[in-house]
Amino acid sequence: MENNQKQPFMEFPSVESRVIAGILFFTGTLIMLAWAAINEPARMTEFTERFNGRSIETGAILFENNCATCHGQEGYGIAGRAPALNNPFLLNYSFFGEYDRQITALTDQIAAVDSEKEPEKKAELESQLAVVEAQRQELYETLRYDYSEQWTALDAQLTALDSRIQEELDIPASLLAVQVQQRNDEISALDAQLLPVTERITAAQGAGQTPDPADVQQQTDLQAQIDAKKAELSPFSTLNDERVPLQAKVVRYATLKDAHAQVQALRLQIADLESQLAALPEEDAGRADIETQLDNLQTQLSTQEKARDDALKAMVEAKDIIDFDPEADSRMTQLKWNGTLEDLIYTTLISGRPVSAAYWPSPMVAWAQDAGGPLRRDQVQNLTDYVLNWSRDFTLQDVRRINQLAVIPSASAGPTVEGVCPKADTDNASCKIDDVVTQISAITNADSTAGQQAYSQNGCAGCHYSGSAIAPAPQGVFTRAEQHAQEKPDLYPDARHYLVQSILLPNSDSAYGFTAGAMPQTFGKTLDLQTLGNIIAYLESQDQ
Repeated sequence: MENNQKQPFMEFPSVESRVIAGILFFTGTLIMLAWAAINEPARMTEFTERFNGRSIETGAILFENNCATCHGQEGYGIAGRAPALNNPFLLNYSFFGEYDRQITALTDQIAAVDSEKEPEKKAELESQLAVVEAQRQELYETLRYDYSEQWTALDAQLTALDSRIQEELDIPASLLAVQVQQRNDEISALDAQLLPVTERITAAQGAGQTPDPADVQQQTDLQAQIDAKKAELSPFSTLNDERVPLQAKVVRYATLKDAHAQVQALRLQIADLESQLAALPEEDAGRADIETQLDNLQTQLSTQEKARDDALKAMVEAKDIIDFDPEADSRMTQLKWNGTLEDLIYTTLISGRPVSAAYWPSPMVAWAQDAGGPLRRDQVQNLTDYVLNWSRDFTLQDVRRINQLAVIPSASAGPTVEGVCPKADTDNASCKIDDVVTQISAITNADSTAGQQAYSQNGCAGCHYSGSAIAPAPQGVFTRAEQHAQEKPDLYPDARHYLVQSILLPNSDSAYGFTAGAMPQTFGKTLDLQTLGNIIAYLESQDQ
């Protein structure tokens, strides 16, 4: 019999099956969420690294196209043109940080030890301190005085040149200067013979007479001999001109190398004698002899250290090397910059450093479009990231590649400016804001357009821009100044007082939401009254 009963379109699973499926789905969802939560930090780290990597790559291209012609392909600077950016002082690297921490810790421990109760412990700590101090000194002197690798390369270059001289001229290189002098003397002798002959010919021609044919022939013969001698001299002179400065340079390097080696040798002798002296009892008769030897060696050491410093100075003056002091202040300290390193680089790129025209052939220009340059803000950040990417533990080889260091700012550098408050950076009380405001108010030709230009040239636009996390934007600054004057009338009689004080004494009252210390305190020195008046006129136009 045929079964005509219709089958259902879809048979629903049982309740138990649906419960199990729901549990599995819920569990799977939890596992996926947990996996995402666990891996989120790693994922974000990877994303950040890739983002920063792309920024650095872009910055490298921008640097090569825009900066390398002044700062060098790898940022080590170009002598006499622009300083190295790839250097430990800009990037806040300390060669001695770990040693100094150990020295401080050991010094504190020694001070805390009772020498009467724990003499052995104190002696042990003092011994450890001496070792660390010696290691620090060795590193300092290596960075300061060790140019042995450079001497080796130069000496090899001189040896190769001497071989070339022997091969091409068939004389020892040591005789080259003598040969050049002899040939020059021969040419001078011929010139002396030629002079009276030439004078007779010239006199005859001046008198309208025909020169003596014998004189003419002699002049021709002498000139031919002189020309032949000069042609003969040429290869000798060319090689001598190459050898003389190279040999002098090798000698300067060798002088420093030998002096440094002598200092090290004397230190070893002194250390050995000091060990012998420490091992002898106080009453031992041999102590006097050792002490005398030590005095003599210390005298020799002082003499040799001076000779080493003189040798280093001679190399610096000859421009063989830069004057690299590994204990010099960081660039941030030199500039009295209280912000971050990234902010320093970023803001310098934005607005440039017009004052650098006092130190270099051309000033550091503004690079950001809103400061008159060609780059967008994101490109400026790319460049900043690229420069920061050079941060590392600098080695001796890194240091020796630096061709030019930055110039330390000084009051004597650059054009003379009659600052409105020349001592404001060190003595706030010397800057009378009321007097400055009165003088500015008396200016009849304050120019807001010139003020905007001065605002950019002095680096203000590098920090003060819309959306900045470093400093308040210029837009609406006059309106905010009026609000400050209303809130603090005893401190700011009017908005102009607030603006002037904010520029000349920036740490006296920081803007809400921003940290004091990031703004330079030297504008009292660098701004004259007219320039400050122009900037105030520009800021007073920002009332929206």
